[in-house]
Amino acid sequence: MAITNPNDMAIDKNAFYAKYAQVAIEQQIKYGIPASITLAQMGFESTFGTSRLARESSNFFGVKQGGSWKGPVSYHVDDHGYPEAFRVYSGVNASVEDHSKVLLLDRYQKYCASKSSQDYRGWINGIVKGGYASSPTYKEDLLDEIQRYHLDRYDQMAVLQAQKQGVNIGYARKGEQSLPRMPTTLSLPIDFRNLKVTGMFHEDRGNHLHGGIDIATGGKNLPVYATENQGKVISACYGKATGNMIKIAYDKDDGTQLQCIYMHLSQINVKEGQVVQAGQQIGISGNTGRSTGPHLHFETKIKDASGKIEAFNPIHYLAAIEGRTSNDTPLLRNGQDLLAEERSKYSPVAHPISQEDKAQNLLANITQSNDPTKWLGYLMSQNSENGMDNNKDAFSELISTLFSAALVMAAKIKANEMQAVVNREARLTENDEEKTECQLVKREREKVDASKLHVLASTIFETECPENKQTVGLKQA
Repeated sequence: MAITNPNDMAIDKNAFYAKYAQVAIEQQIKYGIPASITLAQMGFESTFGTSRLARESSNFFGVKQGGSWKGPVSYHVDDHGYPEAFRVYSGVNASVEDHSKVLLLDRYQKYCASKSSQDYRGWINGIVKGGYASSPTYKEDLLDEIQRYHLDRYDQMAVLQAQKQGVNIGYARKGEQSLPRMPTTLSLPIDFRNLKVTGMFHEDRGNHLHGGIDIATGGKNLPVYATENQGKVISACYGKATGNMIKIAYDKDDGTQLQCIYMHLSQINVKEGQVVQAGQQIGISGNTGRSTGPHLHFETKIKDASGKIEAFNPIHYLAAIEGRTSNDTPLLRNGQDLLAEERSKYSPVAHPISQEDKAQNLLANITQSNDPTKWLGYLMSQNSENGMDNNKDAFSELISTLFSAALVMAAKIKANEMQAVVNREARLTENDEEKTECQLVKREREKVDASKLHVLASTIFETECPENKQTVGLKQA
């Protein structure tokens, strides 16, 4: 496997690396092989996708038939001067997967097994020591390519994607089943960004109603994920119509069972009987079975306690996931976000709490009382003790900001109490003495002005707090 030196002017290397970055990232997550290593070798050995092997056989690494290969081959003249058999792959993913298995051989792993997936220098040294290439400059050429095109950034992206999915880097190499360390509660089955719906639920297909929704992937094969925790894979197989299909069941507390079905996949990463978690990658979308282009067919069904199974519109389920995860990625059809209206039904509504309510709740908890007199007494004592200077702790500052609001609130409470007195006195008998007393109360009530009470409360606050605290308190009140 020797490095070729293509004409850089005729090849857009950045475009090549960007095109196949996700494939390499997925291999890093699965096997721990740095994406930068995969990309650089892929570029060199396929002349950046222009070699005949790459174009006609999807063979991006110049892999010969070997004794273990049972698939199709094509014959090409290599460095020996006579035709030799080379492997023919179904697509780029299969080629890259096969290359990863080569690097997992003992001859390389004895040097690379202990290397981090972000240590591309260590991996370069290891594969060269293992005899990967005969070129005396292979090590330097590979290192220069990675650094020149900053391919190590894809190594970092792989780490971030693994964290998002909740999986361990290199899980397959370690014999794990890609179980997440910190599973999320809910996850979308595929990343909706830049995707669109091409087929709707119960759409008339002539001889049947469409059982789910079709999400076109723009010609790409993208990762698909389990949507909830503790899902059990009840089917992972190939069907003539469905192509590669995965069915996952989630048992609910009410005795029902939710079933999520993924069809036309290019790859299945789980087995029947396996337990999966939300956000765990279970496969890759594709174009297998009765399909006209790369997409994900996604269905949702409910199985009731009696065993009856009924399909329902996946849009409702996807909207619920987005609403409960505060996600609002559009799922478009003809420019319209299909989830917009449904999503709002599941979004938690935040009810704003006024400053007065905050003060009331806090002071009620502190004083264990709903008596405003006790609240004011407590605030006055705290104000006196703390002095309200800038060196006091955060609790003292909180008290100062709530002080004004509490006073205003108390003033309003007193005003309401006085109004209640007026109403009560108005119902008293016509007794002269009682009339006189009632009139006195009414005259005093006539002098009560809510705005003046507000000013009075603010004045009290100003006498107790330094000027620099007044500004903070009033802004937050």
